[in-house]
Amino acid sequence: MKKPPVKRCAIYTRKSSEEGLDQSFNSLDAQREACEAYIQSQQHEGWQCSKEQLNDGGFSGGNIKRPALVKLIELIKQKLIDIIVVYKVDRLSRSLADFAKLVDLFDEYNVSFVSVTQQFNTSSSMGRLTLNVLLSFAQFEREVTGERIRDKIAASKKKGMWMGGNVPLGYDAEDRQLHINKKEAKTVQHIYAQYIELKSVRALKHYLDTSHYRTKHGKLFSRGALYNLIQNPLYIGQVRHKKNTYAGEHPPIIDLKVWRQVQSILRINRHDYETKRHVDAKSLLTGRLFDDRGNRMSPSHTKKGNKRYRYYVSQALIQHRDSEAGSIARIAAKEIEEAVLTTLTKLVNDTQTLLHIIGYENPNLTLIKSISTQGKNLLIESAENANNILLVRCIQSATIEKRSLSLNLYPVKLAEQFSLDPIRHDEYNFREPIHWQLNSNGQTLVLKNHSDPTNNSTSSLALKKSVIKAMEWNEGLMNGSIKSLREIEEKENLNGSYVRRTLRLAYLPPKTLKAILSGSTHPEMNLQKLRTTIPLKWNNQFSANKQI
Repeated sequence: MKKPPVKRCAIYTRKSSEEGLDQSFNSLDAQREACEAYIQSQQHEGWQCSKEQLNDGGFSGGNIKRPALVKLIELIKQKLIDIIVVYKVDRLSRSLADFAKLVDLFDEYNVSFVSVTQQFNTSSSMGRLTLNVLLSFAQFEREVTGERIRDKIAASKKKGMWMGGNVPLGYDAEDRQLHINKKEAKTVQHIYAQYIELKSVRALKHYLDTSHYRTKHGKLFSRGALYNLIQNPLYIGQVRHKKNTYAGEHPPIIDLKVWRQVQSILRINRHDYETKRHVDAKSLLTGRLFDDRGNRMSPSHTKKGNKRYRYYVSQALIQHRDSEAGSIARIAAKEIEEAVLTTLTKLVNDTQTLLHIIGYENPNLTLIKSISTQGKNLLIESAENANNILLVRCIQSATIEKRSLSLNLYPVKLAEQFSLDPIRHDEYNFREPIHWQLNSNGQTLVLKNHSDPTNNSTSSLALKKSVIKAMEWNEGLMNGSIKSLREIEEKENLNGSYVRRTLRLAYLPPKTLKAILSGSTHPEMNLQKLRTTIPLKWNNQFSANKQI
């Protein structure tokens, strides 16, 4: 009689709690013994028990992040297992979704699954049906248990019982009840009193840090922890459950009058913050804009019918010190915000100037190309971000002058946007010539004829791409990474004449290269002119064509 093929069997056992695992014969041992007996009964089919101990004691069946189960999956993927044997199906998983994934894995590696007490095999359609039915009931049982626990917690909290968790500062937990810790209670009362005096969580944190106050676990208070502490109704003897509070069994630490005073300050601060955020969301340059006599320009608005018109007004005007106002004391918000963003956009597109501001005086081609690409992505990301804040936060201040816009920039923050190490750390002043004119009512200055550098023509972009390509080829020929022009022709699938004409662009004057890369060339300059009409000598280039 032909001997059946060997089928390697792995026994997997699990117990949700750790209770009883220290006993000489526990639930895991009982499960394994039953599985071993079943495998022994199937010896005539070639079944052999693996010596691997795959036991998960104290792990829930609600997920698959269990050490022994992870090890079992690895054995399956290494094709060291043919059959998985468990005592009951819910030992492997109580989640229908997780079990479906496991069954797909078993199928992929031709592994069968057997439950000793429920006798089915997943290799047959009837076995699959039985498995899904049993697993559905297991998941149902788990969900019902969860609902029962949640209902018990809700009922207990309505009676004022503390249901466990992290013990709050000011209390100790004994016999599942909260008792006042006198030393910590004084700290809590002091925190409440200081918040009433300072009226700011930020200031409160600074005070507690400098005064060496610590949490229950000896750490510095975080702002989030302080917000939770001064809003926790436990301190007035109440228990919170979702949106409701109930009278608690534990004694209070904070007087109800003090509690209400703290909550009132919190509400006022929250309202002020929301109001400021709403205004700031529409006033991009709040806190950053100044007139040319150093007066801060604050956001303001007027209404005509249903329309709202925004402005920035010098504080000198607001405070009735008109004689101290700058040359431009009131300006339409949209116009100046667009002017600032346009100037910043022009700067980001001018890669070499940008690197100069950060402190890179002699950047190589690789860095220039990298920053150019990152700059385009930054402009897209900034435009998608509310208020273009990614760009604006690089400004220390913006000053409106009679014929220009002056930006004091943070080189360090600019460097952060491009993941560079800043070399220049002091502020950098970037000035952009701008012409202004009065609007129709003769009062508010608005922007006049300020072109948007992001609207590059197709010709300008083609010219920029060709120059970058020429510089790349030239650098490769100089350092030996490119052996010859023929290599370029074959690699790029281009004819020799095109390569030679394009390569000439790498030898344009530095001033011309900078203008091309920043997109500030003469509108009539194009790629065709540079390839055909420009002399090789720089002096001759400038005399032959003033457009470069």
